[in-house]
Amino acid sequence: MEFRSGRIIGRFGFALVATIALLGASPANAASQDSQANSFQEQLESAAATLKQKSERAIAAASEAAQRMVEDNKEAIDDAKSDLTAQLQSLRAMLNEQKAKLDMIGEDAAAKLDVWTQQATWADAPHDPRSIGLASRLA
Repeated sequence: MEFRSGRIIGRFGFALVATIALLGASPANAASQDSQANSFQEQLESAAATLKQKSERAIAAASEAAQRMVEDNKEAIDDAKSDLTAQLQSLRAMLNEQKAKLDMIGEDAAAKLDVWTQQATWADAPHDPRSIGLASRLA
């Protein structure tokens, strides 16, 4: 019988791979994979909880900072409100004056239009002395 090292090593390698494969499919390995999956799930849940806590703290800090800014600038805000109120009152008074002037101009224009209309009607009318009551004076 001839010694062939390639065949022995090949058979040994195959047996080794088969043994590892069988051990990998064993119930102990399945339990190990389940514990790894559970561990991974727990890590994800822990990371999510940490992110949630950090987000809540960041939101609370931003809210507090905004509140402090409002409190720190309350005087400036009140000053701006009073300045704007005064400016708006001034603008309102000016606009009311302009409106009154426009109303007066409109009334004058309407009166002039009436006069012009009457003059135009008189100019277009026949100038018969009898129609205006002058016939008795002329006779």
